Amino acid sequence: MDCPISGRADEIVAAEAALAAGGVVLVGPAGVGRTRTAREILARARRAGRETEWLAATKECASIPFGAILPLLDPDEGANAAPGGDPLVLLSGAVRRTAARARRSPLVVGIDDAHLLDDGSAGVVHHLAVRGLVSVVATVRDGEQAPDGIVALWKDGLATRVRLNPLGPAAMTDILTHVLGSYIAEAHRREIARMVDGNPQMLAELLIGAHETVTRVRAGAAWLSESRDDAEGPTRVRPENDEALSELSPREREIVLLAAGGAASKDIAELLSLSVRTVDNHLGRAYAKLGVSGRAELAVLVAPRRHAVRT
Repeated sequence: MDCPISGRADEIVAAEAALAAGGVVLVGPAGVGRTRTAREILARARRAGRETEWLAATKECASIPFGAILPLLDPDEGANAAPGGDPLVLLSGAVRRTAARARRSPLVVGIDDAHLLDDGSAGVVHHLAVRGLVSVVATVRDGEQAPDGIVALWKDGLATRVRLNPLGPAAMTDILTHVLGSYIAEAHRREIARMVDGNPQMLAELLIGAHETVTRVRAGAAWLSESRDDAEGPTRVRPENDEALSELSPREREIVLLAAGGAASKDIAELLSLSVRTVDNHLGRAYAKLGVSGRAELAVLVAPRRHAVRT
């Protein structure tokens, strides 16, 4: 799912301002979107004409001296990263090569999970930042102890800490609508938002798992969708009929889509916490607006794909 970044406008503005002044360290809990936000900042830097380098720190790289920063080194200098190699030779080589790149274009270095850097790599990054050869965009997970070279970035004023908190309801709705379409029922949206609690990684895993491996995803009392193996997908509206449905109120449209997908009034009432009479009243008003006389004609108008919603 290639979703546009959502709910991070203020943080990105703050991060870009910090980057212009030197660097930024994005701090937040696991799954909050630190990596996605850092990549967006680097993408904007590239569009502004700056050269970028992306480094991903891992536990495996941390076991190799200077393993995370190998892309900043000349291939011939890699041998100095081995145990017993001279770190000063490696540092001078990194400075020389980075300075050459910085002369061509201001260099922005992204470091994902910087708390996993080995001390040597963190020291090199800090030295390059002190020399003004790189601007750093680093991510650090809450509760993790970052190496001294990364901590010194914000202690020495070379970078600004920007906190990323869980996404708010509006951002989660944007993501759900982008992935599932505007036809998703409000009750489904509320239930999914409650389940993931503003964590975009959890949301992505839920939706990817539903799309690729799960036959049906249950949200509250209703089945949200079915897999490609046994259904064409959730209810969608023909483009030529979408204008007609635009005459409906949001609640009428929600109920119409559920009814066109095969849900009975009782099921819709339970799903949306309404009475059956209220559901039928909404349907009656929708029929009048759409010029149909019942569910059969409604289904033809909306052109639902089969098995859209089950209870």
